[in-house]
Amino acid sequence: MFYHSYWDQLASFGFAESPDTTSHHDTTLAQREEGPLSEEQVIFRFLGGVLIWLDILSSITTGKSPRLQALHSHATTSGPHINLESIMGCKNWAMIQIGRVAALQEYKTQALQHGYLDTVDLKVRADGIRQELLRGLTEQSLSSLGISHADHTTSAISVITPQMLITRLLALAASIYLHLVVHGFQLETQELNSTFTEAMMVLRTQITPDLMLAIICPLYIIGCVAKKEDQEFFRYVFSSAPVLDPSLEHRGKILPLLEEIWRVRDTTMGQLTWQDSLRFSEHNILLL
Repeated sequence: MFYHSYWDQLASFGFAESPDTTSHHDTTLAQREEGPLSEEQVIFRFLGGVLIWLDILSSITTGKSPRLQALHSHATTSGPHINLESIMGCKNWAMIQIGRVAALQEYKTQALQHGYLDTVDLKVRADGIRQELLRGLTEQSLSSLGISHADHTTSAISVITPQMLITRLLALAASIYLHLVVHGFQLETQELNSTFTEAMMVLRTQITPDLMLAIICPLYIIGCVAKKEDQEFFRYVFSSAPVLDPSLEHRGKILPLLEEIWRVRDTTMGQLTWQDSLRFSEHNILLL
């Protein structure tokens, strides 16, 4: 419903002309100065952001592309400019890349089902996502040091905000997710070990209990590749408050799922694939 009404809503707000029914990408933004937002525009931004966020989260465990992926680029850069950071704490670029990884998973699954996977094409697509993640992580690191493109000197150490931590963890989780989609649970690589080590450092030293509520998705993805000596950390987090909130019953399913992934991962000696791991949950879990 949101997808089909998106362009009409933009047109009604004066952001864009509604495109024809055959193409939702050939629209031209109205050139006007943006004044104060109306209540309807605020609601539209919030609702759109929530739907994009939950759509991406659900795609991780369904193994399907986000249903709203065709809107991602436009919705997060043009017109009303939906800002996921103000809704769920993560900057747009990191969430969009997670959606791209989910789409890559569906592409790979369908190719294998049809009996032919173009490994070169898969690598090209994966490399494109990997470069975007690396670029975003690097820019965030420079930003946290007070370094900009205009001023290459370190002027001051910026305050690390909760949004920066959430974004970084989701970007690191996206890198791990990408590895699992492309290579499965073949975990002995330098790149993956480096990403996992940084993620665990952030989790152990920077994330306060109240922020745990905002990082269920990266906790799960990072936990999937946890080493034996780190697994107790995830057992504790997923069996304690505030993460294990009685009002959020679905979270109680996450730790048993991780335990099963760890068990099968260790017994299959790297043969487990991400698609295999999705079957453990029967594609029926929301990482929220």
